[in-house]
Amino acid sequence: MQPYLKIPDPLHRHALTRLLLCDHPLAVEQLRRRRFSRGRIERQRRLCRFCRLAIEDEVHALFGCRTNDRLVAVREDFLDTLFRLNPALRVIFFSAPATQFVDYLVNHAETLKLFAAYVYQVFCIYDEVPMFIPST
Repeated sequence: MQPYLKIPDPLHRHALTRLLLCDHPLAVEQLRRRRFSRGRIERQRRLCRFCRLAIEDEVHALFGCRTNDRLVAVREDFLDTLFRLNPALRVIFFSAPATQFVDYLVNHAETLKLFAAYVYQVFCIYDEVPMFIPST
């Protein structure tokens, strides 16, 4: 059984599972699945509902978007806690690709629950605002 399936909080476990299985509330996946009368919305047009400057994908939502104040505050709290827990993670965060950083967080017991709680918070923030659907 994958370690993330043993996360005790069901909301956190579900959020992390959704992230890992690409079944999350972010536009990159949600708009890929939807069909509109005018056709598909191409990936490059699935923009962030907050900044509308970047593709609303996992990396942008978790580590990139700086437009929503609550999102930024939750991210800063998460990273501060994470870097206090393991100062070496600061180097990985700033030097490795985001996907490698996420892989580390998911595959280490010391960071797994903390990361799952963070993913849950981020998804809740995104769920509060309707997705941006570009016009043709």
